[in-house]
Amino acid sequence: WDVGYFGRHSHNLVSIIQCPVLWPELETVALNVSLALRTLRQNYELQQVEIVYSRRDRGALVWVTQAVGAKGGEDILERLMTVPAVLGAEVLGSALQAGATTLAYDHPLLPAVFGAGVFTQANPEANEALIALIKRCLEDSGAKHVLELHCGIGNLTLAIRAHGATVDAWESEPRAVACARLNLGAGAMIHEDTDVIATQALTTHDTVVLDPPRTGAKIACQQWAA
Repeated sequence: WDVGYFGRHSHNLVSIIQCPVLWPELETVALNVSLALRTLRQNYELQQVEIVYSRRDRGALVWVTQAVGAKGGEDILERLMTVPAVLGAEVLGSALQAGATTLAYDHPLLPAVFGAGVFTQANPEANEALIALIKRCLEDSGAKHVLELHCGIGNLTLAIRAHGATVDAWESEPRAVACARLNLGAGAMIHEDTDVIATQALTTHDTVVLDPPRTGAKIACQQWAA
């Protein structure tokens, strides 16, 4: 197996070990995790490794996916927990977990909780720039009722709500939904399926915010625009 980064608009692995826009701390953890997994006695049919990092917690969570029925989960988990700055790890397929399950990062508005297996921005400055862009767009448009699609853990939702607009957020990934509920609190309007948004939802809001997943949202957007 190999370590690298997903190519643009795909899940194709590009075998590089340095990324100029990645947090240096996250890059260091990624390299150390790679080295640790390469020392395993067997390959254990590893399919994918995901790593998230928190500067606030000064550590990372690691999420490993194995082929169905693969063995060696205990060995993988033990090896991962020896890596410096790894605070928690989970091996999917073996239903094994150790250490922390969530982290928090310094969101410009308040600490946001996230876990392994959900998307977060890999660079804090890029995240702040994205939030600033959303705020400018809301100010320019005078938006009051926002429909947010693929809200993730609520990163942009927090910024929209802080602007004073009501926000109706949609997300289909269960782990992201759980984090969003923690970050947004009781009473937040979070719907758990982005593929069944009724046409009425698009007509009862004055603004739509869409930060699509890596796989894109082309088909869904075509349906909504029809």
